[in-house]
Amino acid sequence: MADLDEASTKSILSLKTELEKLNDNIIRAAEGRRELPVPLGETLKKISELLGECEDAIKEHIATPLSPASMELVINSLDVAHESVDSLIVFDALEGTVFNTETVAND
Repeated sequence: MADLDEASTKSILSLKTELEKLNDNIIRAAEGRRELPVPLGETLKKISELLGECEDAIKEHIATPLSPASMELVINSLDVAHESVDSLIVFDALEGTVFNTETVAND
């Protein structure tokens, strides 16, 4: 089993962290609570970059499987990419709709 090289690990971690932060902000933007943090095209570009890094990591380690820690990083990164696509779908569906979040007592 092999670990990812340092450059791949840093790149994947950086993109993963950036997308995790964007996901929450995109949902807030969909609800109309804040502006979209970056243009949608930039988010799609980050998702594509992360998916490409994960794809390369898997292809490079077909003969020698990834170590459990490296495989976990790739799997978690793929989950974040999936969540990012989901957040963009929510944003598109809601198109900045503002929600009334009043709390009403239950009688």
